Amino acid sequence: MSRTIFRHLPVVCVLLAVGATQASPLELIVSGFNSDNVVRYDGLTGLPLGEISGGGLVGPWDATLGPDGNVYVASSSTNEILRYQGITGAFIDSFASGGGLNAPIAAVFGPDGDLYVSNAADHNVVRFDGTTGEFIDEFVSTASGGLLTARGMEFGPDGNLYVVSVSTDSVMRYDGLTGAFIDVFAQGGGLDFPAELTFGPDGNLYVTSRDTDSVLRFDGGSGAFIDEFTSGFVPDSPSGLTFGPDGDLYVSVLIGSSVLRYDGLTGIFEDVFVTEGSGGLLTPTFLSFIPEPTSCLLLMAGGALVLGRRC
Repeated sequence: MSRTIFRHLPVVCVLLAVGATQASPLELIVSGFNSDNVVRYDGLTGLPLGEISGGGLVGPWDATLGPDGNVYVASSSTNEILRYQGITGAFIDSFASGGGLNAPIAAVFGPDGDLYVSNAADHNVVRFDGTTGEFIDEFVSTASGGLLTARGMEFGPDGNLYVVSVSTDSVMRYDGLTGAFIDVFAQGGGLDFPAELTFGPDGNLYVTSRDTDSVLRFDGGSGAFIDEFTSGFVPDSPSGLTFGPDGDLYVSVLIGSSVLRYDGLTGIFEDVFVTEGSGGLLTPTFLSFIPEPTSCLLLMAGGALVLGRRC
């Protein structure tokens, strides 16, 4: 892949840091699919701070902080990635559209600085220039390796891309440089209708399993099933998940429109962090903390891995 910017990684990290200092010290942002907004919450108390909406946003799934400090939201019903000002939440523009976007779900900035978007309807991942929003290519081709209904995705510690395949109840792994299919990384253990995934502080992979009302944990190296991680309180139709700066696991639930918190080491239920419908949230999908402390570390790790593989 010739379009790499790893020599600029320090600059990317500086931009992330600048955006972080301009925003609230710590926020949790949660997409509301049926409320057509992204609600901002205090990252320490869970109290609502306001919302990101407008600009034609309909059916949002993922909301992510970009290298420029702005927030990018996947508007699944309008087939766009919309951009909002990171401090005020004001609408800026339709950052990416066309280029095969068809029910976009996850929006992730890769180690190369470009924006990767999973398409649920076309069972693929497409890539856009991270600065201009110009369409680059179909990074993961349609149904590659058996991918069906692509949803959550993340670049892993190994620099490869992990994508949830809803209709096959699995997590697929693709080469982080070429998009070529590597393997079905995680499957089984009762995984049923997965939505989102994340790598935890322990290096293992965590996946929401909506139809079993659980979060499952898989070995981050081999993909082998470890256990049902969440316990003590059943998350009703879990959708998104993220680890917070406190090390705890935060899970958005479709039924009840709330965010639950679990101990990041034991998986034991702690509390309802965002109460039902707080801030106008309705049918929450994905969520993330901003600023995300691991952003620069992941970018640097991905860059080092790619450079190492090229030598």
